[in-house]
Amino acid sequence: MHWRVFTMFILLFCLHEKVTFGQFCLPDVYAREFEGDLAAYYNNSIRHNSELIVVGHTLQHRDLWSDPMITKYSSRGQVLWAKRYNIAGYNNGYFYAVAPTPDSGLLVSGFFSMLRKRQNDGVVELLYSAAMLWKLDKYGNMVNGKIMTAFASYFVSINSLLALREGGYLAAGTVNGRGYARNLLFKLDDALNVVWANEFYDEHRTFASIKMFQRKNGEVLIAGSSMEDTEDHSMIAKTGYYLFNVRPEGGSLAWSRAYHFNSAPVSRPSSLQNVPFIVEHDNGNISLFSSYSDSTVFVLLPNVRSALHLEVNEFGVIRQATGITHEQPGCRLIDAQYEPEQNRFILFTEDGEYSRLSAYRSGGNSDWSRTMSRINGNLMGSALYRDRSGYLLFFSGRTQVANSGIIKTEAEGVAPCMETPSQLLTRDVTPEFRQENIAPRYTPAQRNLFEDLLTGPNKPDYPWKANTVCETNCCVNIPSDTSRIQLCNQPSYQLPDFKQVSQSGLYYTNHTTAFGCDSIAFYDITFSTVPQVNLGADTCFNKTDSLVISGPEGYDTYTWNNSSSQASSIKITEPGTYTLELENHCGTGKDSIVIYKDCAFEILMPNAFTPNGDGINEQFRIPKNNQNRLIRFSIFNRFGQLVFETSDIKKGWDGNWNNSPQPSGTFVYRLEMLSLDGRSFTQKGTIALIR
Repeated sequence: MHWRVFTMFILLFCLHEKVTFGQFCLPDVYAREFEGDLAAYYNNSIRHNSELIVVGHTLQHRDLWSDPMITKYSSRGQVLWAKRYNIAGYNNGYFYAVAPTPDSGLLVSGFFSMLRKRQNDGVVELLYSAAMLWKLDKYGNMVNGKIMTAFASYFVSINSLLALREGGYLAAGTVNGRGYARNLLFKLDDALNVVWANEFYDEHRTFASIKMFQRKNGEVLIAGSSMEDTEDHSMIAKTGYYLFNVRPEGGSLAWSRAYHFNSAPVSRPSSLQNVPFIVEHDNGNISLFSSYSDSTVFVLLPNVRSALHLEVNEFGVIRQATGITHEQPGCRLIDAQYEPEQNRFILFTEDGEYSRLSAYRSGGNSDWSRTMSRINGNLMGSALYRDRSGYLLFFSGRTQVANSGIIKTEAEGVAPCMETPSQLLTRDVTPEFRQENIAPRYTPAQRNLFEDLLTGPNKPDYPWKANTVCETNCCVNIPSDTSRIQLCNQPSYQLPDFKQVSQSGLYYTNHTTAFGCDSIAFYDITFSTVPQVNLGADTCFNKTDSLVISGPEGYDTYTWNNSSSQASSIKITEPGTYTLELENHCGTGKDSIVIYKDCAFEILMPNAFTPNGDGINEQFRIPKNNQNRLIRFSIFNRFGQLVFETSDIKKGWDGNWNNSPQPSGTFVYRLEMLSLDGRSFTQKGTIALIR
């Protein structure tokens, strides 16, 4: 090929709009919205193996109570699975935090509670609660469950999780109620055993909204919002943030600082948000991001005056504080990401109406700012992640709304179908902040607070319906029908990606195409066995006219005495034999029960037996037609020695003792029995052994 032709070929290829880069296609932009059936709330999320995992809670049907909930999205914004969780004995619960596990699974935390609405005034009161830590596999099935009931009469929860680089986790929680307030901090090994446990609190200061970050030296930063009241508890003396430095080896506190901005006590708390993002720079300095409103209450949406960048040195000493807003008053920081290669932050903010994405540098400079002006008004920003060629923005529904959404931008936040240019404004607010060393009560706590959750949760699916608002890319997600697989008497099944699964449920495999799109296959797997039918022991009418017998739940058809029904239980009014037969694709199971009119039966024991080897009357036993239940059958010789004893009603005495035939004579027997209605009685008598 002539060199001019070759050069022109390369030029045309590079100008083509569908250029591939690193096996991903450009442009790569999409916006998807999801609608559910009941209001769903966001609490926390992580990006793990290119998948987005979101935890929170969803309202129960026609109830004020909530179920914890998890949704897992693919790298291309498709719902892989969504489940709500509940356990027996509790009617309300939230997931507050999530962390990755080494085996591609999840560690989730939060709480369950039992609530009751009083009939006289409608006030909701707490009956009891429990904090929880659950390990789930990548499909949402429980692997290991822990529950903490030690503070059952308070509101107790595990609110924050951090996966440590060296293995194990830090978990932070709170105990509140009835004038009692404590923060809990645990270190856990990979099996969720408690390595150490501490509690911290202050009689005048609150420590809220715990955010954790592991430093390069292995120590852990713990940050959040804080308020301190006056000595008489009548006013708020200080409002701001706290920052602890904890050594994870033994849990000791290296240093603790507080940063507050109100210059005089106030009667109302100013608008203050949590700390969604914290990071350590290469030089050891620490950046903490939040939102605040000076010393006044900001009543307009988003209820805070400006986002805040607080930069401190490696020991927590303030270096600079920067207030961040847009063209109009009011700016709440949703989330942030740090790009060390460009020494800048990507900020995800909202002004009460629109969400914005901006590139910001320490000191106040802004590279660019964009308004996501075309997002559904029912959605508000919740999380920000860096993606392979841009940024991933997650949106959750506003109050009482069953919506969520994802926007994937290109580099520099470009999403032509969703955004318009914006402007980022900054100002130096360092003089407004004061720093102090604080000394919270930081003491060891009980280590044996958690116990195993013995019964797994129910986990019904949550139905998200997806709608693609816009999409600009050079590949298409490949849809897949769900394969339905029914297995009989098989303990496990291997998916095409070599994952072994052993619980019934919906599973998936995802093969990323050459351009980076999803090719997802779903598998609805049901593990079954031949039906196990057990109607229980024969019984009787215990001074009643009827009784109910039940088979196992979960079958479409029940065949009672050769008659088909959809009822797993039947009411019995007449004595007789009743049979239940169940069938599935694995086979048929069957059991019978005899219902007697009377509950106790006369025992007619023989008065002699002849163990002489002729095969006739060789053993002394309880008659087979007796329906009482045996506790103990004992036989004694004339010297009072025990020569035979059993609790098995089918066994009898063959006339031997210690493998030696006993001589002819009279022996005493004793029966201890239960009637079918559970009354105990005894019967004594004699038996003649004849040889």
